[in-house]
Amino acid sequence: MLNMEKVTQQTPRKVVDRAVSFFGPGGWDLEVVESDACCARFRGSGGFVIVQTEELPTGGKTKVVVQGREVDPTIREFLRGLPD
Repeated sequence: MLNMEKVTQQTPRKVVDRAVSFFGPGGWDLEVVESDACCARFRGSGGFVIVQTEELPTGGKTKVVVQGREVDPTIREFLRGLPD
């Protein structure tokens, strides 16, 4: 299982929306199991992805934590695409 973090300038909602577009239908075609303002869960291809966000108290930044199994290169690609 892969567990990675990144801090970005995007809001939690924008990160979640981007995750749904990236991992869900029209992207990597994983099933969207759950999606709300702070997190999203996906499953398919024998694995899963969980995206969790936390607005940091200073600097207008968001901490993004992504966990997954069987989709490690895809998770790395998603995080690389988030602006610092």
